[in-house]
Amino acid sequence: MTVVLGQHFMEGVAVMADCRASISKSGKVTPWRDNTQKVFFLNSEIVLGFAGDIGFAGSIISFVSHHMATKPEFGQPHVFSKKAPSVFKYAYKKLCEQTGSKPGIAFIIAGNDLSRKQKVVDKDGKFTGYVNFTEKIVFKMSAPDFVPEFASMAKPNVIIGSGTPGLEEIEKDLFNLQFNVN
Repeated sequence: MTVVLGQHFMEGVAVMADCRASISKSGKVTPWRDNTQKVFFLNSEIVLGFAGDIGFAGSIISFVSHHMATKPEFGQPHVFSKKAPSVFKYAYKKLCEQTGSKPGIAFIIAGNDLSRKQKVVDKDGKFTGYVNFTEKIVFKMSAPDFVPEFASMAKPNVIIGSGTPGLEEIEKDLFNLQFNVN
C-alpha cells in the first residue's frame, strides 16, 4: 500500500510518503522493499513524490530532471506547474510505446516559488517593498492524462496511492490537525 501526501501550509509545502515498494507477479502483489525512496527534490524549490510503477516513475523523473537542466526556466515552480503536465504526459506516452505496457502511476508536486514575492503598496498606491510570503504550489496528477488537481486553502492537501480505502480518513485527520478541528 502506497500513500503519498502533498500539504500546503502558510509557511511552505511538504511532501511525505511511505517507503514500502511492492511488485506484482501473476496478478499477485507482494512486498518487495521497505526502504524505497518515493520523494525527490528536482531542485531547491520543487519536490516530487510518486505512487505506482517504480520503473516508469524513475524514467519519468530522469526525463523531467534532464528537461529541467536543459531549460532552467522550467525549474521555476510557477512555470513548472503549467508545463509539467504536458511533459509528464509526453514522457509517459513514449515509455508506453517503448515497453508496450501502460502501468498506473501518479505524482505529487510541490514548490515554494521564491521568485514571486508579493508587492506591497501604501494607501496612495506607491510601491513600498515586498511581502516575505512566497507562492506555494501543491498538485497531483496521474497517468494517462496528467490533469493537475491543485491543493488550496480550502483543501490544503492532495493524496495519491494504492491505499485508497484509507485516504479519505487520512485527509480528514490532516485537515483537522492543521485547522485544530475537533
